[in-house]
Amino acid sequence: MTVDQTTAQISHEALLRAWPRLRRWIEDDRAGLVTRQQLTDAADAWNSAGRAPEYCYRGRRLVAADDWLGEQRHARMVRPLDREFIAASQVLDRAERLREQRQLKDEKRRTRELRQALEREQEQAENLRQAGLRLRRQARRLRQFSGVIGAILCLALVAAGVALQQRSTARANGEQAQNRQLQAAARAGIGTDPRAALLLAVAAYRDAPSSQTRDTLMDVLSGTQYAGSLHAGNWVESMAYGDDGRTLAVGRYDGVVGLWDASRDDGESRKLAEVVAKEPGILGKTALWFGDGTSLLLMGADDEKSVGAFSLAADRGRPQPRGRHALPMEGFVEQAEFSPDGRLLMTSSSYETRLWSVDPGRGAVRARATFPQRESNVQAAAFGPGGSFLVLAWQDGTVELWDIRNPGRPRSLGTLEGTAGPARAMAVSSDGNTLAVGSGDAQVRLWDISAGAARGSAAANRRPTAVVSGHGGPVEAVALSRDGRHLALGSTDHSATVWDVSGARPTRSAVLSGHATTVSALAFAPDGRTLATGDRDGDVRFWSLTDRLLPTVAARPFTVPASDYYRWLESGVPHVLSPDGRMLAVATADDQLGLIPLTGLSAGHRAGAVRLEAGREFRATAMWFSTDGGWLAAEGPAGVLTVWNVRDPARPKQEFRFRAGAAGGTYGLKVSIRDGLMATGSKAGTTLWDLSRPGRPERLGSVKQKWKHVPDVLLAPNDPVLAVDGALVDVSDPRKPEWLSALPSADGSRPYPTPHAFSPDGTRLVVTEFFERGGFLYDVSDPARPRFRGHLPQGSARGPYAFSADGRLLTGTGSGTRLLAWDVWDPTAPHPVATLTLDDDASALGISSDGATLTTYNYPGQAVRWSIAQLGATLRDPVARACRLAAANPTLAEWERMAPGVPFRRVCPTLTPAPSPAPTGIVPTFPVRPTPLPAGN
Repeated sequence: MTVDQTTAQISHEALLRAWPRLRRWIEDDRAGLVTRQQLTDAADAWNSAGRAPEYCYRGRRLVAADDWLGEQRHARMVRPLDREFIAASQVLDRAERLREQRQLKDEKRRTRELRQALEREQEQAENLRQAGLRLRRQARRLRQFSGVIGAILCLALVAAGVALQQRSTARANGEQAQNRQLQAAARAGIGTDPRAALLLAVAAYRDAPSSQTRDTLMDVLSGTQYAGSLHAGNWVESMAYGDDGRTLAVGRYDGVVGLWDASRDDGESRKLAEVVAKEPGILGKTALWFGDGTSLLLMGADDEKSVGAFSLAADRGRPQPRGRHALPMEGFVEQAEFSPDGRLLMTSSSYETRLWSVDPGRGAVRARATFPQRESNVQAAAFGPGGSFLVLAWQDGTVELWDIRNPGRPRSLGTLEGTAGPARAMAVSSDGNTLAVGSGDAQVRLWDISAGAARGSAAANRRPTAVVSGHGGPVEAVALSRDGRHLALGSTDHSATVWDVSGARPTRSAVLSGHATTVSALAFAPDGRTLATGDRDGDVRFWSLTDRLLPTVAARPFTVPASDYYRWLESGVPHVLSPDGRMLAVATADDQLGLIPLTGLSAGHRAGAVRLEAGREFRATAMWFSTDGGWLAAEGPAGVLTVWNVRDPARPKQEFRFRAGAAGGTYGLKVSIRDGLMATGSKAGTTLWDLSRPGRPERLGSVKQKWKHVPDVLLAPNDPVLAVDGALVDVSDPRKPEWLSALPSADGSRPYPTPHAFSPDGTRLVVTEFFERGGFLYDVSDPARPRFRGHLPQGSARGPYAFSADGRLLTGTGSGTRLLAWDVWDPTAPHPVATLTLDDDASALGISSDGATLTTYNYPGQAVRWSIAQLGATLRDPVARACRLAAANPTLAEWERMAPGVPFRRVCPTLTPAPSPAPTGIVPTFPVRPTPLPAGN
């Protein structure tokens, strides 16, 4: 045992074994010792934590510690800190018991309140139960009504749904009916109001772009030659173009002459200025002379009887008066006419008919001669070229011819017979050879006056060389184009016609409808490409004679010579046309193939030739060009194929000659060449050849699939696809061609399909059937799954067919000698947009790479190049062309007249809402005094 000043500690457990009383003391107070130790530890922790309440004793531990402290024997063992700890714990314990007592009171109070609330709830629940019973009774009655109401509501909802669907359907039907109304009105207006027809067709197409509305728009564009219009404001009596073709002078019944910009650079004819030629209300036509477009002469048929001159050299929009000169003659001037050079003037009244010389610059006049006056008046007059002769048509039906090369002494050349009554209009060709006289019997008679006028000899007893009949009323206006090839007639039947008089017999080339009243004036543009027609309502319409959708002949570069024709008379002249139409290979009488360029300076002349080894056994269709026109292949003798490089037609080079088919028998090869790959069809099937190396071609692979005895073959232009009869073959590896698919058919059968033409992008294919009429169009953009798209109406089964460079236009033969052009914008509904009638069946077609020219070759051996540039441009954007021709959007009044009941809209967004108003400013008139005025006054 270790003893210090205040304590004694057991140093070894041996003391416990040796001291039994000590061991008993310890065992008797073991629990107290544990309590003391715990109390000491807890007090130390409490003190170390800053005597925080959380460390104080509570509950049983506090009671045990307090009891232990209460024993006297432990008083000496307790530290002050322990007592302070127990005291703090007792204070905290009493505070917590008080808090628990308050909480208990609160719980009792809440319990009492809840009990009271529960009693009230029970009372309310009873009340609600009673109310529920009442509500259930009411609910039973409501359910009885709700069934009826629900049924009614369901019926109402169904009716509303049906009504909504019917409204939607009715609206759609209404829009469709409205669109059909626009299309019907557009088609009906082709011959009566071309501008309205164009605007209505554009409106229908823009409202609902579809194949049907596009077909309507294309039909309107192809069915009219309308090229614009202007409104002069009053009855149009006379018209004249300036030599530059940019300005049109329009003389009106009220004596006003309007100058219009007819160049249409901005798509619309603009009024430049107006000048006064005569007093309003005076009968008699205003005579115009426009010359080169810088000078204007006017002769107003009124009591003033004066000639006025204007200068347009500085500004077409501001004519400058140059002078006004009176004509001393008796009576009102009823007819007046200037010579083509403006240096002579004929005037006629009821009392006298006179000839005057005129200074075109100043308008100064001088009397030269007086013609014998008949008992009737002059109805019409016309000068010959250069003022060499004058034709006078009198009211009694007499037509006189006068030699006026000496204006002071006119000499009669006699009268013309067969006039059939008073003439109403007259015109002389610019070469002076042809005279056209229109009369009241709705006919125009043509005289050849070249001999008499040239020699100044008598023209008496001359009968008309031709009679033109094509109108339902008197002919009121006659005009001849400057080249003398076309004659235009205007009639009281509200139409004008154009005739080609260059041949032995006049042929009608156009009927121009759309005027609402008599066509009273005509004027050809100097280049002959445009005709202006004016009527008594003041409307002037422009008609394009060349800028048409219908392809026009651009050239006839080649015709097979007679010797070649008769050499191959029995079989037909063998020939082949390059795909772009630039080269023709044709057999000659000396058993050669002549290479004929169809374009350029040497067009129509043989550039080179290659020898035919087959002689008279050569088959007419045994020749083929490659897709680029650089290779020419020919079979002869049977089964032997010769291939030439003809990229330079003047020096063709034989590259290959080999046997591609069985020897002997009839000719039996079909050939297609693209780049250095060639496909041949024979009785043995289809074979692929490599032509990339000169010498002998390398045989690559073969295709056994075929429909016919000798399969037709056609290589796609850009894709590794080969059409073999009705099958598509993958030739990306020509050594191992793989069968892709068979072309489907509309009726499930394709016994003899023949491929004719791939589109340039290779996505469409034209196929014909031996026993079927017309061609069939396929979508082969996915060669493994080709789709039948549509039938080519009116097309022939024999072909040929050709696509334009952009693939929008397809050309092909029709029945008889017709050649058709289809719009394939919607391949499911190809639409014919143009029809040509050839001299004979077309056996070859080619379209230039720019899509501007179509070349045809037809029996008995004629190559013709046709211009299709306008047709191609229209197919690319028909709305743009229609809006350009219409020139301006309709006004509200015009729209209500054109499409009654259809909401007004701006049809062409790029055009102005209405024609531009007339310019304001000073209107130049004749000077008051009849004396010459210097320029600029």
